[in-house]
Parts: sequence; structure tokens; C-alpha cells
Amino acid sequence: MNIAKYFRILIFWIGLFFVELVLLFVIIEYSGIFNLTRSIYRISIGYEEAQDKKYQDIIEYYGKDYSQSINPISVHPYEPFNIQYIHPFFLFSSAWRDKQIQITNNSVVSVEPDGFRPSYDNLSSSKGIILGGSTAFGGGATSDLNTISSVLNLKQSSINFRNRAIQSWNSHQELISLVKSINNEDEYVISLTGFNDLVNGWAIKCTDEELPLDAQHDFLLVEKVIGDIKDFHTYTNFSEVVRTYLPKTHRLAVKINQHFFNDGNIKITSFCDLEDQDFFDIAETFIENQLRMVKISESYGANFYTVIQPNAHLHNIPSSLVDFSDQSKEITYNLNGDLYTLYANTYNPLDDSEYDPRLLNYSEKYFSIILKSDYCKNYCIDATNIFDNQNEPLSNFLIDAVHLKDSGTETLVDYLLENINIK
Repeated sequence: MNIAKYFRILIFWIGLFFVELVLLFVIIEYSGIFNLTRSIYRISIGYEEAQDKKYQDIIEYYGKDYSQSINPISVHPYEPFNIQYIHPFFLFSSAWRDKQIQITNNSVVSVEPDGFRPSYDNLSSSKGIILGGSTAFGGGATSDLNTISSVLNLKQSSINFRNRAIQSWNSHQELISLVKSINNEDEYVISLTGFNDLVNGWAIKCTDEELPLDAQHDFLLVEKVIGDIKDFHTYTNFSEVVRTYLPKTHRLAVKINQHFFNDGNIKITSFCDLEDQDFFDIAETFIENQLRMVKISESYGANFYTVIQPNAHLHNIPSSLVDFSDQSKEITYNLNGDLYTLYANTYNPLDDSEYDPRLLNYSEKYFSIILKSDYCKNYCIDATNIFDNQNEPLSNFLIDAVHLKDSGTETLVDYLLENINIK
């Protein structure tokens, strides 16, 4: 009898606990406590003031006509395009399904039903392709008409270029994009590239050397989640129910978990120090993919050019092109015999990330190997430091270390037209 009595008491308290838990969720979700607590915290750390300044800077740069009527959650027009949706060909891509496109497109940047960014159409019957990552995609352009492909089409009418670049893509994904896109009307293929292969290869060298250097490092996360694809089963768990029906509660739980319970030592990405041979390995893999694209392009009768993209780290004069997140740390590096000093951690305003201070040194080593290669003697256009002779601050041309402002895009396009014999 006593056991049954205690069991009923236990069941009662368990039931009461769940009732209280549900009431707590409802209070958090609908009472406004979440928003009030968040506002108090943000004001205390100056977050709201910083966000307001960030918003004003965005409006000033992208123009007053910029609006987020479709996707009001995102302040920055490129933020929705930082999402890497799983893709059947490329591992990941920007939005490519109809529902994804509907919530990402805005007045500054958009993609077409094929998932690629539109370009100005100069109506030429001769075609061309632009390949690459976020710089070629036009990350930072104030409209679809200010991307590299669009400006190329505006400045000449012989070749009608189309944009086949996606943010964060490396040369392997460019290769697949070329194979899926090229046709007999294409006369020119331009790959604006280099930086993503360095960062991606660096991450692979430090985490899983069984992975090919031109595989996307994000594959490790997919592999970790899915494992055996034939034995993978989707299911709905409690967390997904809360995420769907109680989004504020879910966000609060995630923040608490991140700050108090997650093991900070468990990371998918961990950058380490590289040896000199590592740079040769990464560069060799990059060049091999470029050579494959040369052969594919030439088999269609198209001219292929590898354009080594502009890079703030490779310009002679450091500048205040980015905000510095830690002004107490400095790094000195050697460039062409001259010593320069930059702050160690540089902040990338495009996607709220920090550059690793080793990029200054590693960029010089990696790109030097590529530019001195036999491949580059025949197929490369060196655009790494094209803004050095403009007699203007780098910040007039670059948003951060690699992404172009509209003026930077125009300067780069003029440089390309000087070096590519478009008939």
C-alpha cells in the first residue's frame, strides 16, 4: 500500500512539474518578458546603440530605397545569402528552392529560379561565364546591376556574361558549376578566385587530412550529422516542436545552452599553424582544378582566365578598410622587404566574423606560390593589388579584405578589359 501511495505522489509531482513547465513556456512566449529581458541586457552592453549605427551605415551605403519588406528579420541585405542551403550538385548554395528565394531576395540582391544572381543583359548572342565565391557573386554590390558580370556587360557589348558564382564556393564548386553551365555559345570563362581555397584548405589541414583539400570543409558537419545516408531517418523531437511553436522560448534555451552547458573545446573548425609544404599542397590542388576548367572551356572553344582576386592583405599600404576588434594586439609582417603593422584581429562587417591574424602572412605565401607557377604564366591575371596605384584609400574600393565596393568593381572590370582581349 505504501509503495502505491508513494508512486501516486510521484506521478502527481511529475505531472505538476510538466504543467508548470508548460506555463513557464507560455509566460516566456507571450507575456513580453523575453523581449523586456533582452532589451535590458542589450541596453546594458550598448548593443542597441551599436545596432542602430550599423543599420544607419547600411542604409547610407545601400541607399534609402533598400527595404526588407519580404524578410524583415535581416537588417543586412546579404545576410540571408550567407545561409548555405544543401544543394544536390554543389553541397551547398544560396537559396535555390522557391520558398527559399522568396524569403531571401530583396531590393539590393536577388537570385533567379536557378539559384544564381541575375546580370545586366547586353543582348549579345556570344556568351561568357563568371565563376568564383562571394567576390564574384557580388557580395557588397549595391544592386544586381553593380556586380562584376553586370558591369562587364554594361562596359562592352560583345560578350554577355552570366554570374555563376556563389558565396563561400571554392575551386571545386566552381568546376562543377562550369560543367553544369557551359555551352557552345560561351566564348569566355573567367574565374575570380583564390581566397576561399586558402581558407578552406587551411581548415582541412588542421582538422581532417583524409578529406581532399578541395572538398568543402563544411562536409565534415554534414557527415557528422548524417553519417550513413542509407540509415538516416528524420524524426520530430521535442526541440523541434518548441522551435516551431515557441520560437522565443527556443531561442532563450539555445542561448542558455551555448553560454553555460556547451563544451567550448568541441569545434568543427579549428585553425592551426601551417608549414611551408602545406601552402604548396593547397596551391597545387587549386591549380589542378583551374587546369581542369581550362580543358573543359577549351573543349567548348572558350577562352579561360583565372583572375587572382583583389586582397587587402597583398596591397602595399595597410588601411582602415575594416574595424578592428582588438586594438591592443598588433602583428608585424614583411611585404616586399618592408615591415608593416596591422591589428591582429580584423573584423569583417559583411558577415560579423573576424579574420585570423595569420591570414596576413599566409596570404602572401599562398598567393606567391600560385602567381609564380607555370600555370599562371599562361592563364592568370594578377588582380591582387590593383588598387595600389589609384592614389585613394583602400576603403574606397573594398568593404573588407576581399569584398568589393561598387567603385572597386568598376576598377576591377576596367582592369580585366585591359587584360582580356574581348573581340
